[in-house]
Amino acid sequence: MTVDQAATRLAERALSTTYGDPARHLAVRATIDTVGVMVGGLPQPDAEIVMSYARAAAPAGRVTALGLDATTSPAMAAFVNGALAHVLDYDDVSHAMKGHPSAVLVPALLALGEHTDASGRQLLDAYLAGFDTAVAVAAGLGVAEHYRRGWHATSTIGVFAAAAAGSRLLGLDVVRTAHALGMAASFAGGSRQNFGSTTKSLHVARAAESAVLAVQLAATGGTANHAAIEGPMGFFALLGPGMDGAAFEEALGRSAGVLEPGGLNVKKYPCCYNTHRAADAALATFEQHRGEGVGSARVRVEPTGSAALIYHAPQTGLQGKFCGEYVVATALLLGRVGLDDFTDEAVHRPAIRDLLS
Repeated sequence: MTVDQAATRLAERALSTTYGDPARHLAVRATIDTVGVMVGGLPQPDAEIVMSYARAAAPAGRVTALGLDATTSPAMAAFVNGALAHVLDYDDVSHAMKGHPSAVLVPALLALGEHTDASGRQLLDAYLAGFDTAVAVAAGLGVAEHYRRGWHATSTIGVFAAAAAGSRLLGLDVVRTAHALGMAASFAGGSRQNFGSTTKSLHVARAAESAVLAVQLAATGGTANHAAIEGPMGFFALLGPGMDGAAFEEALGRSAGVLEPGGLNVKKYPCCYNTHRAADAALATFEQHRGEGVGSARVRVEPTGSAALIYHAPQTGLQGKFCGEYVVATALLLGRVGLDDFTDEAVHRPAIRDLLS
């Protein structure tokens, strides 16, 4: 089953759906959580790399970027705050999109919202419309195969979510919103090969920045092809196995995806979400056998459950976030998995390296 003019269909739904207070309450929590991880990310070395760039390159504007002394443009603010939202890998997760929705949505919406003096309720409803857009795009794309091929769905799908959300926040009509979504199809990118490096948080930074640019360009008359998403050379064809029209239609028929089971998950630990159940089990084992030595550990995960865990002998703190063995070893030996366990020094602790070997 194919669907014509997916961008228009997404635009119509994003602009027309109404949301109730239960969904808005979760959007508030997601926004607060995301701002919290942005602030927490400020001391990180990779955050300083972004700040150094932004201090030299940031244009004048009226929008706040954390860590910068002066306000800047919406696009630059979205870039900086997007990087901060993801640098700790502590941001929330959506199973439906196989990624981190709020890390892209919140920085883009805060930037556009401050620029246009939007209300809090407008921002929350735009967030929810963006989240639902992410769910629909992921369904139509076949996100599991997309992810298996090495794409980072947080950025490839997040840019659509933030473009739809920003369009709603700015009050664009269906035609201009569809153009913004069509631009997002060309702006989407991000390789999982770059997990465990500075570039992973830059995926989010670029997605948030690109969404802001798409919305602002569409608002002033910029155009995209009407089939940029579902066409033979469009997003679905290039980045996935081809459009799943039935799944896309089914997702379009739902709303307030944040309220669905597993719709939005807040992280307990500052590392890849695929390590969390193993970390829970290892911490429970630590409590049950406190004081006993650990010689080895065997961890069984669900199929594809280790797809994001591409490191097995991490050399840096960032790599440690994507090493299941390291997270489990840390939990078993220290009885914790916290921010201080993901530094370059921490991953080389002798007891940890001995267990990893």
